[in-house]
Amino acid sequence: MNKAKFIQIIERSLAMWTEDFKDKSVAELTQFQTDKENIYELLEFSLQSDLTNEQGVKLIIKAFDFIRVVGAEHEWDAFLEKALSVVNEPDQKVEIFRQLASSQRLLGNTKIAIDFYRKALALSLMSEGNTKEAIIRIGLGQALFVQGQVQAGVEHIQAGLDLARATKNSFAVASALAMYSDVHFFEKNYQAAYDCMIQSAAIWLELQDTVNYVVSIIEAAQLCLKLEDVEQMQQLLVTLKQDIAIDELQPRLKQEFNLAWASYLRVSGDIAGAKAELNEILKTWNDALFRSFTKAFTYVELAQCEAAGGNTKLAADLVAQALQIIPASQWQAHRADWTTLYEDFAREAA
Repeated sequence: MNKAKFIQIIERSLAMWTEDFKDKSVAELTQFQTDKENIYELLEFSLQSDLTNEQGVKLIIKAFDFIRVVGAEHEWDAFLEKALSVVNEPDQKVEIFRQLASSQRLLGNTKIAIDFYRKALALSLMSEGNTKEAIIRIGLGQALFVQGQVQAGVEHIQAGLDLARATKNSFAVASALAMYSDVHFFEKNYQAAYDCMIQSAAIWLELQDTVNYVVSIIEAAQLCLKLEDVEQMQQLLVTLKQDIAIDELQPRLKQEFNLAWASYLRVSGDIAGAKAELNEILKTWNDALFRSFTKAFTYVELAQCEAAGGNTKLAADLVAQALQIIPASQWQAHRADWTTLYEDFAREAA
């Protein structure tokens, strides 16, 4: 086979996958897991050749949302970085920086995410007609907020929301509403936090974005803990189980759902059931796939189960482990709550 023919085959294969990635169906998820190694090898080869790297870059960029669904961001980052080294188109560079930032934020690497978001924003502002400014500002704002730069974070989120509404960008509006839920949580306005998350979920549902819809409903359910509304928490989670095949979700989302369900079991009085769920989460934990915050939250939930059984010494130790997992500058509202919880348990155990 001559070189030109071989390159033509590579291009057709890449184009086929670029097209197939648009629907994110369960069948495609299964097909991706089956063909993953072949796709990765195809991309590795395509990026090594000036004749095929343009098609490879297009696939890498277009497939990111699909990769997010299957929870393979930690593997895809390497391809994004390689694509960045060969791409010349400014808009493509903006999107690669944004995707790297989003991936790092999801993985809990907030400082790295902020750096990528800032690079994406700087390039987007220099590129005429770029449509990514709103979503970049919203992502940057959330990362800054989590990192403890509250005012700067809120300013970027609001700027992104204003721009998203002006340009009728529903995806960005939903993202901003979810971020504002975190802001309201920080302000201890839990009802407003819940309302924002439910509004965000409604938009994700309309957009048929399953991943973000599931995340928003889980977050809303966890906010019911602060609102002391066990009935609404149950309704949200049970309805989600009925509407979505939880077992077919990517591992990270399954863990997030199982954590929320464990929280519900605890507050509804099923301590044994809650502990079983929480211990299973820790047993199957994978640091490469799951958020460190989720692990910390799992320890806090397990601590409250132990405290309910009178073991406040172990409860205090578990909360201490949770506090060690997340950096001191991050998740300040949760850290404040957990610090109070630790002090309460330690005092009772003394």
